[in-house]
Amino acid sequence: MRIVLMRHGHSERAGMDPSLSAEGRVAASAAARELARTGGAQRIAHSPLRRAVETTSLVIEACGDVARVES
Repeated sequence: MRIVLMRHGHSERAGMDPSLSAEGRVAASAAARELARTGGAQRIAHSPLRRAVETTSLVIEACGDVARVES
């Protein structure tokens, strides 16, 4: 079993629950593609914060069918 820890991408600096910034989306997409290239993911656990959900969505887009668990 392989466990990968991935932090959300860079976020906007506004509000309590900011979205990913353009820079954050680029970085998260690149990390997601690398994860897909090196074996993908079977399950993802993430927080309910917007930036984490957006990063998770990019990973699922890159890796395909992944079980998603919000924590």
